[in-house]
Amino acid sequence: MKVFLVWMMFFSFLGLFGCANDYDYKKVEQAAVQGDAKAQVLLGLYYVNGKHGFPQDIQKAFQWFEKAALQGNSDGELNLGITYTKFGTEDGYKKAKEWFEKSAAQGNTQAIYSLGFLHHEGLGVEKNLQKAIRYYEIAAKQDQLDAMYNLGNLYATGEGVPQDYKKAVELWRKVSAKGEPDALYNLGIMYLTGKGVEKSYINAKKLFKQACKRGGQPACKILNQL
Repeated sequence: MKVFLVWMMFFSFLGLFGCANDYDYKKVEQAAVQGDAKAQVLLGLYYVNGKHGFPQDIQKAFQWFEKAALQGNSDGELNLGITYTKFGTEDGYKKAKEWFEKSAAQGNTQAIYSLGFLHHEGLGVEKNLQKAIRYYEIAAKQDQLDAMYNLGNLYATGEGVPQDYKKAVELWRKVSAKGEPDALYNLGIMYLTGKGVEKSYINAKKLFKQACKRGGQPACKILNQL
């Protein structure tokens, strides 16, 4: 499976606003109203998730992401682009690409990955696996987990690249170190089948257990069969 696009931010507001109680969350809102781009992104995320006393409202989230993006904030640009993808329209994906490009130009690795994803899926652009791989590789070199995971999938299947189980294992191992259940499951399959690694039932079962504990249903299912 490929990793889909989710709203994100790449900075911490704990030092800026505290965020320990409802009053602190209101301080974020006040800062956003006063034009602080980082606060605008954070407020947009509150509306996305419907947390901290703010109702879930994607339209309001869009408006706050747009305010931050228009100030050149890379996280605002990224999240505005992701919001456009949620419209599920060709025009929405095209606008998403424009904002991802702006964010990627500032070095935002999630935006770089997102451009790869659009080219991989042919969303708002002509499907181009080679372009997708180039974006994934750039992001993966900066330890972007989604890019590493998808690259691992491509190396495992030989889609767009020479099939290389060892490279797939190497990439999935890095992602699984962060507890990502799909990567843990894939790595377990490699140990179970002896592809890219020495075959090991013990290691496979250990990885499946870890994936299952983290909500990976395929891993839970295969455990019941072992």
